[in-house]
Amino acid sequence: MISNGVTELELWLVDRRELVDAWTVAFDGLPGVHIREGDILAIAENTIVSLFCPGLATGIGEVALVEAAGEMARAYWKWLARIGVDPSGRVPS
Repeated sequence: MISNGVTELELWLVDRRELVDAWTVAFDGLPGVHIREGDILAIAENTIVSLFCPGLATGIGEVALVEAAGEMARAYWKWLARIGVDPSGRVPS
């Protein structure tokens, strides 16, 4: 879990193996991230606050999974910086 004293967050990324592999590389070293293969509803232990499907059209083959995962990681990194959490000092590539 990450916290800036006001906001607490755990980011859970759950999907099929191809996305899990791409996320594992893209989110490497970023705090508060849990990546699992499977069904989010089977993995959730408490409450799902938000559920997003930001696949950038990957379901229809418009954006490569690696590129989509990288965009997600960059957005998360920017959000961490905005709320004052040290996102490990690097911008995901």
